[in-house]
Amino acid sequence: MAAGQADERLLAQLRDRVGRRVTGWRPGARVLGVSPLTGGTSSLTFLVDLAGVAAAESPVVLKVAPPGLAPVRNRDVLRQARLLHALGRPGNGGPNHIGLLLAALIAGFVDQGWRGSRAILRSIVRVRAPFGVWALALLLPFVTLGAALIIASLAGVVIVPRPVPWSDMVDKFIIMFLFVGLGEEPSWRGFLLPILQRIETPLRATLVVAAVWAIWHLPLMGTEFAWPLVPAFLVSLLGAAFAQSFLYNASRGSSLLPMLAHAIVNTVGSGYVFTLIAPSSLALFWWIYALIWLGVGASVAVLTRGRLGL
Repeated sequence: MAAGQADERLLAQLRDRVGRRVTGWRPGARVLGVSPLTGGTSSLTFLVDLAGVAAAESPVVLKVAPPGLAPVRNRDVLRQARLLHALGRPGNGGPNHIGLLLAALIAGFVDQGWRGSRAILRSIVRVRAPFGVWALALLLPFVTLGAALIIASLAGVVIVPRPVPWSDMVDKFIIMFLFVGLGEEPSWRGFLLPILQRIETPLRATLVVAAVWAIWHLPLMGTEFAWPLVPAFLVSLLGAAFAQSFLYNASRGSSLLPMLAHAIVNTVGSGYVFTLIAPSSLALFWWIYALIWLGVGASVAVLTRGRLGL
């Protein structure tokens, strides 16, 4: 059934359902009308006029699966909404990750011509690395987050268990890998780190990369990261910078491994683990997590005698 053919009974049901949802979203809001929009083929699309909300919040577009058809594949409008929210949430108005990658490619060209740009691109698809380095890239995010949860529970942090939102996690990983990981890691590890390591030791080069990496996150401070959490975030970033340098160097120049580690830690951390922590305990948990990452970074530096995989 096309959207324009929706009958009055369906519209009445939608008005009732939307009305119940709207009051939970904006107390005092009410539905003025629901009208079909034409043009959709995988789902029914409607325009909903609301009262009692800000002018920018009305009208809204409503998409539902056609009656009798399961909301799966291209009719899974909830999954589509999560992806659109991840791409368009206010926090993403800050750093432009793909713009960062383009800047790195241009800088690589300025440095070494097409050879420099190609080296960055090749690092993204370089899969040949020792098995142990692959294992570290894939497991370290789970180990750090798991250790943080265990230590936090022993320290009295309030942890509220809940089921793993697998569908959300898959969507979030796709976004984190293809945007955050792809934008940042070939730029910081695939371009900046090797340039600095030409003239500095791996330790000093990593400290510079960590400082630049921290500055890159400035637009997220006070928005994605509340100001009281920023110091702990920066400490975790410093430790992670050493781990990421090791993954890049030990894999003989693969940005893919740091990309995977970055995407996994962001997905599992912000998508699940941090949602288990009561707001009153969040600052303490962040410090526990940050100090674990700092310990990881220090261990990598000591165990490699400062070579960080080179």
